[in-house]
Amino acid sequence: MDTSSRPPTVATFPTGAEQQPLVLPSELPKSGRVHRVLIVDDEDCNRSVFSLMLTSTGLLCEVAADGILGLEALHTKPFDLVVLDIDMPNMQGTEVLRRLREAPPCP
Repeated sequence: MDTSSRPPTVATFPTGAEQQPLVLPSELPKSGRVHRVLIVDDEDCNRSVFSLMLTSTGLLCEVAADGILGLEALHTKPFDLVVLDIDMPNMQGTEVLRRLREAPPCP
């Protein structure tokens, strides 16, 4: 069945007084580029949940267990998005963000 001309299926979820549309992952347009996400969190469970959720939408996810490892990963290869925990050992998320803003590893 050809679904290219069909509009995406839209679900809604409550956000206070108004409803916001949510396009389901199975209906997202396919592009030729795979987007890369780095998940930086000291909690293994959080890394797993975020990775599972984002991978199911077609994103390529990598994880880092703390801010130092996150910065190393960011300087090794480009990422389109960083999911960053704030309260972590070794280096707080706020410090990681400060360093990224001072010297962005990629555009």
